[in-house]
Amino acid sequence: MNATIYDHGTGNELRKATAEEEQRYINELLGMQRYINELLGMMPAWRIVGVVSGEPYGYEGSIYMSGGRVELINQLPNVDMERASQLWDRYVGQNSAEEFMALGGIEDIEESVEDYMDDLDGIFGAGTLAEAPDDIEEMLVAYIQHERIMTQLEGSR
Repeated sequence: MNATIYDHGTGNELRKATAEEEQRYINELLGMQRYINELLGMMPAWRIVGVVSGEPYGYEGSIYMSGGRVELINQLPNVDMERASQLWDRYVGQNSAEEFMALGGIEDIEESVEDYMDDLDGIFGAGTLAEAPDDIEEMLVAYIQHERIMTQLEGSR
């Protein structure tokens, strides 16, 4: 099911977006790094919509979309992704999030990360887990969630 296009000024539903329009909108949001950074700094309930020009969609004024794959933006983890990425690079290394999940053989992200943390000293040497930041598990889980959502959002980009 595709997103719905709304008039930003009135909030009135304009019409259903085509798959191409939904992808264009997602690409526009993903291309607006400043906007995404602000969006991720908001509470998840506030990340509902992003206002863009209605011109590419055949409308004067500004529009926003809701529904469809646009809703995935609301599921992006509300953490410092730069930090999560740095911790991933330090404690996981070269494996992508999907490779990490495949190697762990566990579908549940939290459980997979927990198992990995249990083996951290065996992988990197004694004391590694004790020296790791307190929120290492949360950051690794957020990294995997973020990567999976971004893969879905960028889909046919």
